Amino acid sequence: FFSTQQSSNIMYAYESVHAQTQRWNIAMAVIAGVCGVVAVGSIASLVSPTTTLYAPAATAVRPMTQVAAPVPVSRMAAQRQAAYVEAAQAQPVEETIIYQAAAPAQSWAPLAGLLAIPAAVVAFLLNRSNQAKTAAAGVGAAALLSATPALAADVKLGGDSGQLAFVPSSVTISAGESVTWTNNAGFPHNIVFDEDEIPEGVNAAALSHEDYLNAKGDQVSTTFNTPGEYSYYCEPHQGAGMQGKVIVN
Repeated sequence: FFSTQQSSNIMYAYESVHAQTQRWNIAMAVIAGVCGVVAVGSIASLVSPTTTLYAPAATAVRPMTQVAAPVPVSRMAAQRQAAYVEAAQAQPVEETIIYQAAAPAQSWAPLAGLLAIPAAVVAFLLNRSNQAKTAAAGVGAAALLSATPALAADVKLGGDSGQLAFVPSSVTISAGESVTWTNNAGFPHNIVFDEDEIPEGVNAAALSHEDYLNAKGDQVSTTFNTPGEYSYYCEPHQGAGMQGKVIVN
């Protein structure tokens, strides 16, 4: 049987594991959410008709106007005037410019974003594994606690100063809880329930511990499931008034 402190330690351990799992679940949800958003945005960018993964070299041709300075024809000879006038007219030429365009910034985003998909899957699987471990721990703790009687009261067999008595002589518990008797002084002792002083239908022999407790620290326990009052006594010291009572609510 486990003491009240041991039962509390078991519940504390389970609650600690549960709290850690909650924090892990929140972290995994954030990671999976970010990865999902990046992946969706990247896929959308990948299938967009405006996205190019590689930018080719671009060639542009633009017209350029070259204008010659006006020539003072008034001072020229007549025979050369026509040539100067023709030279002063605008002469269109073409200029060819070749340059290398930089790849768009979003070109590599789809490829990088696709890596978020396996990352999200891994985070999901790790989360499920952690949840399974926590569930197993919870089931184990619940099974252990259900198999352990709920200890509600401790009674000494014999007072610290050697008196022949149950200390305390009366205890009150709830249905389903247990009382533990510990051999303390003036032994041997035992615990015998009076069949006329217990609730109807309850087996007094099943509650009693008639074997003598002969060593200090020996313990026995009884679980009470039926509400009512239970009177008991120590058989070797009944004549000395060593009697006790358990009240079950």
